[in-house]
Amino acid sequence: MSIQPLVSPDLARALGAAVEKLKVASDEQATPVFASDTRLLHNVLTEARVRQFTFQVDEPPLLGGTDQAPNPVELVLAALGTCQEIVYAAYAAVLGIELDAVEITVRGPLDLRGLFGLSSAPSGFQHVEMETRIRSREAPEAIRRLVSTVQAHCPVLDIIQRPLEVRNEVALNEEPLA
Repeated sequence: MSIQPLVSPDLARALGAAVEKLKVASDEQATPVFASDTRLLHNVLTEARVRQFTFQVDEPPLLGGTDQAPNPVELVLAALGTCQEIVYAAYAAVLGIELDAVEITVRGPLDLRGLFGLSSAPSGFQHVEMETRIRSREAPEAIRRLVSTVQAHCPVLDIIQRPLEVRNEVALNEEPLA
């Protein structure tokens, strides 16, 4: 029985083809819009739709939920860890670096007093910590180069680290709320 590599040569070919298309793409072609539609179901249980996927988001009992699904801040941590792993796989494939395993633990303390307006603490994470575990037969220098590349190009890491304009239009009963 042959063991499948963690990152296959097919990934490198697919990404190489994508890069070639992007070299000649218009700004519009090179900038897809990603979207999610969400709705409140009951209390703090919500539903999200992303492309053909539907999933629920909830809170633990401490925050009024029924613990039926991860909460939004846990999804942010999961998004960061999984995005890092995807970017590791992508750049490892393109750079010809063999990986045996990539596992990431992401943690972030959140002061609930800020969420509930009981202090001036931020509502979000105080900081985020990642612990990345890589198994590979490659030289440490190659892995350091890969790590540096991933940290420079991970979209979710960029979203979290860079100040970002967020626009919010609110409608009440189908009428814009001024």
